[in-house]
Amino acid sequence: MSKPMLVTLPFVFLLLDYWPLGRFQMASSRDIRISHIKTWSNSANGMPVLLRLVWEKVPLFVLVIASCLLTVMAQQKGGAVASLEALSLEVRVANAPISYISYIGKMIWPARLAVRYPYPERFPLWQAAGAGFFLIGVSFLVV
Repeated sequence: MSKPMLVTLPFVFLLLDYWPLGRFQMASSRDIRISHIKTWSNSANGMPVLLRLVWEKVPLFVLVIASCLLTVMAQQKGGAVASLEALSLEVRVANAPISYISYIGKMIWPARLAVRYPYPERFPLWQAAGAGFFLIGVSFLVV
């Protein structure tokens, strides 16, 4: 269940800029009186706040792109990347919600762990749909 998570780092920093750091709003008392929508587009140097916050994270996005390329190349050399002929799009789409639920279950009750989890020939439709609806429901409740 270990994955390289460098990909999410710049986005996590953007979320931290929004809350709790509050860098999307302007700090001066003059800007506090300005409407919320206007604070997203004003900044001290004339650059929109959101663009400035993204621009300062460009080096991290470059690292993310490099990490993604290296990961894909390593996975291809290791034989972990299968073609659409080997694994159909239907199997891949059904696998995503089922794997989420499976990983959550293994996090709570770590039994039957393996280095490699092979794809079954087919996934029952009820299992994929149930996992998908469960994830949507939990996401809705959390939001």
